Amino acid sequence: YAAYLFDYRNFGDSEGEPRHWVSPRRHLQDWAAAIAHVRSLPEVDADRMVLWGTSFSGGHVIQTAAADHRVRAVIAQVPHVSGLASMKQVPVHLLLRMMLAAMRDLCGSVIRREHYSPIIGRHGDMAALTGDDAWHGYARLLPAGTAWENKVLSRIFLEVPLYSPIRHAHKVAAPTLIVAGTRDTI
Repeated sequence: YAAYLFDYRNFGDSEGEPRHWVSPRRHLQDWAAAIAHVRSLPEVDADRMVLWGTSFSGGHVIQTAAADHRVRAVIAQVPHVSGLASMKQVPVHLLLRMMLAAMRDLCGSVIRREHYSPIIGRHGDMAALTGDDAWHGYARLLPAGTAWENKVLSRIFLEVPLYSPIRHAHKVAAPTLIVAGTRDTI
């Protein structure tokens, strides 16, 4: 067995500027590049690849397997499957603030003055993920002494509503395990 773990570009030890850029399109490209790299390794059986993702990456593995029928199995833990459904939970006044932040980020990016918003917040905050589960759950995953910053490029608010891996799920040919949290509020 082999496992391959990677950081998306603009995150962690990966290169890329600006930092903290969550983009479904770019993440899917990174998945394709990681898969191509792993398939090129002589010690890996390229015909027995399983994709595993959680939350946002759970949606990515569904969409990646829909496009790549060489994938042999998929495990998606509490996957993001519908951007539109996730945005329906957001009050209108916060949606407006999110759109303004996203436009500020896009306009600022022209002169390299990107705008960031919190990635996690409490219920009622303007953030990419909100609620007690987001705040406490995310914080629990962080190793002690980590240099993690609670920020993401605000353009995420324009991309996420349009990203719905569920639209591609019918094209997945591999056996797929979807683990849904019965008390997941995110």
